[in-house]
Amino acid sequence: MTAHRITMFLGLLFGLTACQSTADFSAAVDTLRAAGERPQPINLAKPELDAFPFASQYLEIDQFPRILVVHTLVQSGRDVYVTADKKQLMLADVRLVATAGFDTDAELLSDVPSPASALQRKRPQCWQGLWRATGNQPASNYLLKGCLQLVGQQALPMPALPHLNPEPTYRVDERVEALNGRIEYTNSWWLNANGRVLASVQQAGPLMPVMRFQTVKFAASQRQVNKVMPLAEGPIQVSVSGLEQNSYAVNGQLSELLNPYLHRSDIDWSASVLYDLSDDVIQPLQQTQQLAIQHTKALIQQWQRKGQRGMQLSAMRVLSQLESYVPARRVPISLDPVALFIDPTLDRQLKGTKYQLVLRKAPVPVPVAGVLHPMTLRPQQGQTFNDMRLSLRALSGANVSAAVLLDAKGQQYRVNLNQPTPLLQELPPGASLILGFRPSLLPVAQRELNDQLVTLAWNRLP
Repeated sequence: MTAHRITMFLGLLFGLTACQSTADFSAAVDTLRAAGERPQPINLAKPELDAFPFASQYLEIDQFPRILVVHTLVQSGRDVYVTADKKQLMLADVRLVATAGFDTDAELLSDVPSPASALQRKRPQCWQGLWRATGNQPASNYLLKGCLQLVGQQALPMPALPHLNPEPTYRVDERVEALNGRIEYTNSWWLNANGRVLASVQQAGPLMPVMRFQTVKFAASQRQVNKVMPLAEGPIQVSVSGLEQNSYAVNGQLSELLNPYLHRSDIDWSASVLYDLSDDVIQPLQQTQQLAIQHTKALIQQWQRKGQRGMQLSAMRVLSQLESYVPARRVPISLDPVALFIDPTLDRQLKGTKYQLVLRKAPVPVPVAGVLHPMTLRPQQGQTFNDMRLSLRALSGANVSAAVLLDAKGQQYRVNLNQPTPLLQELPPGASLILGFRPSLLPVAQRELNDQLVTLAWNRLP
């Protein structure tokens, strides 16, 4: 660890900007001033912890003594902690996502899952996003891939605070890899049964110092949600994600599955999706996934031998997507509980044993896959996909003349990205855009890869 990477975080004896009473503010400042003057790590006694009025955390950076940081405000969905010289640490769902005001600042530019979302998943929940560092050092940009995994019930890595009752706690690990830098690190969170984080060990990004957090007082934004709950007993198990986390059991009708959300007006049913997670439908998709991964790895090796660096990077981007997918059979039905309530003839019998309902609220971004990476195609305000076609022509090996557009019902449309098309002017909710490789570049052994990309990009959990 270089001295620069460590010293960029050493201003964390913060100032308070939260609106509180004068007495509360003065007491807090006295506590913080005393804390800042101590050469030893901060250890507040229980009376001090009980009386302290602010949401706050203990923080250790690498091997430096523990300090106390305070939550000052919520900005664009991020919890902001401010230092005495106005430096900022920003957390989203207790994940460190950005810094501001340091010699070198870092920011995770993509939306990624909350650590609490891993509590009811048996398989890893993977994501991929762009991260950058800017400042006095040369700017660095990394494409990161992370996978959240519930490790199980585990005690906190430090003594529990006397005013909190953390038992039981569940550990969630996240292995993060910089795809273009061969750098790996692991983040860890310890959550209670309500999904609140009591402690974490994190890095702000590649090559950043290790930061150890321990919650002293919860921020209001760290809401309690009953996420560590076993699925209910019943013949058909249903788990819910997206707008909320839930689980329940039904006897077999689609209307029964949707009835709990009949009263909700904030759900965009045209973009919400039902997935079948039954073992007999998942296994063929998993086999397709493994074949697609093998084909893509073969292409990477082939293009590396030929020195075709651009196409090798395109294939590496595809491989990172394929490895992160959690296969799930998308159920090709229109979800609308009100329509089912009015017209029972639209109801249907569920044939699977396990389902996941993903609830979405408009506007829903259009997912892109294949040679296209989500960061490659991000329209600005007022732009359409037609406005961004020229940027796609630079993607090495991409089959821009025959991209695949799928609507919410799974209907496929071939789209030529070399010219404007009405289909790309206003994409419908629930659509997906998949861009494969030019067929002339694929050896006979890998000719099925483009079809496999379409199948897997459509039949996977978001």
